[in-house]
Amino acid sequence: MSVKTILTPEIFSQSLKNGLSVEAVVKGICSRSRGYQLLKEYERDHPELFPKKKTITKEELSRQLERSTLQETAQFFSVSVNTLKSRMKQFGLKKRTIKNILTPEVVQELVKTKSDQEIADEFHCSIHTVMKIRYDHHIYRRKERRD
Repeated sequence: MSVKTILTPEIFSQSLKNGLSVEAVVKGICSRSRGYQLLKEYERDHPELFPKKKTITKEELSRQLERSTLQETAQFFSVSVNTLKSRMKQFGLKKRTIKNILTPEVVQELVKTKSDQEIADEFHCSIHTVMKIRYDHHIYRRKERRD
């Protein structure tokens, strides 16, 4: 049996979409270099099965970083986290950290109406992060007095 009958374009494409590397797809079937040759050939002959990756623009990356984690943003653009960090450096972008978002003023207002767990859920971080930020800024909860 030839490699092309075992690894049809459809199977190859689906395997890559499921997150497998080329090496993992061709393991035990053919060599890694033959796998990459096959991929290149299939991309040329079947572009509908192997769409080109999105070009990352500064504006789109900035917008996506505002609402998502690095991992989620990398998945959105179908690139690795390291590639994403490289693009961020290239564009001069920095990921906003939770410490930059939860400023003392913001935390002071949130603590009045929400528990630490509710704040953590809203900002997608752990309760311990919220508590640490509160303690670092000397924002303490006052327990109600029982009369």
